[in-house]
Amino acid sequence: MNRSNEEIWNETLRTAELLQKTAGTLNAMEEAVSGLRPPTKECFPVSYVSDAQTLTQLLLELKARGAKVL
Repeated sequence: MNRSNEEIWNETLRTAELLQKTAGTLNAMEEAVSGLRPPTKECFPVSYVSDAQTLTQLLLELKARGAKVL
């Protein structure tokens, strides 16, 4: 699919907003790592990491296209 820079930018913003909303889920991981709670499935922020990777890829795609801030 050939997306425009604007479409990629809008997807970037949606992903960033999603990451911001789910940042609280990192608390469970932090508590498990520090020994405050036993590690459970909820302690592994797989979707958060996946979204962060998506955001990184979108930003790098814009950079590779030479997109500039107006």
